[in-house]
Amino acid sequence: MGRPIEGHPTGVAREQKLRAYKPWHGWAGGPKGTITDDTHMTIWLVESIQACARRFTCEHIRRIGQGTQEFVHNVKDLGKAWYEAGVPSAGNGTAMRAAPVGLVHLGDPYRIYRDSLLHSVVTHLDSMAIAATACQAYAVARAALAAPGFLASLDSRVAFCADLAVLLDGLERPGYTLRGGRGAPSLHDRIEIELPRYLQDGTVPFDDWHNGAYVLESLPCALWCFLASPEDFEQTLFAAVDAGHDADTVPAMACSVAGAYHGYSRLLRRFLDDLEYHKRLVKLSDGLFVLNRRLRGTS
Repeated sequence: MGRPIEGHPTGVAREQKLRAYKPWHGWAGGPKGTITDDTHMTIWLVESIQACARRFTCEHIRRIGQGTQEFVHNVKDLGKAWYEAGVPSAGNGTAMRAAPVGLVHLGDPYRIYRDSLLHSVVTHLDSMAIAATACQAYAVARAALAAPGFLASLDSRVAFCADLAVLLDGLERPGYTLRGGRGAPSLHDRIEIELPRYLQDGTVPFDDWHNGAYVLESLPCALWCFLASPEDFEQTLFAAVDAGHDADTVPAMACSVAGAYHGYSRLLRRFLDDLEYHKRLVKLSDGLFVLNRRLRGTS
């Protein structure tokens, strides 16, 4: 309605007395009913939100976890809207896919936290799942910005844990329980207090923490795999794989942080040449870097 007189002063606008759509003229004129940028970008946002939900439900997901499986069932079989289909699951289904959030918001912890929350609640309506997603995304971002050799010393690795704990502070509700083993019932305490102890003692936490799909287990274990040998990508990978149990997700999270730390050029070719979607993953990663530069207004 207001497009033909956009930018006109109040007196001129009142004289027009627009009460119906009208065609308008100018350098970018158009027929009556033509929308402006307000509606145009709102449409894009709606389409993006809907596409995100559809993406999780329109294609087969390999070895899908229980939480995401319930979300897909709620949408496809029960007909729930995407914003009503999330489940109260503390699984690692959102933390494992968090790396892009950290990469697109390098250097911006607030946006990492915000977007981690927004993308988690689609499938996992749980405070620990949300906290783990933010922590994993932030760990990837911190690693990507670190200089080579930055984590070589034990003190720097303990400080890395403390930095992650600051982000986690207050994100988890109390009352979580262990599925087995021993250790703190919160990600914050495992990462701020217990993880540094294992690093300092040179001991392995898997028997104590377990490393299943419960994100209280898998995220701290993944971080240990990286921080126990941050300068050796191969050792990070094999430490996570050799532990078994959730042997795809724990290595995926550990190596997302390790890969961000080392950079593509330092990865061994034998891990790249036979990797499915290798070229697609590189292209997507480059696109995230470009988007980060645009969001931050840098070249």
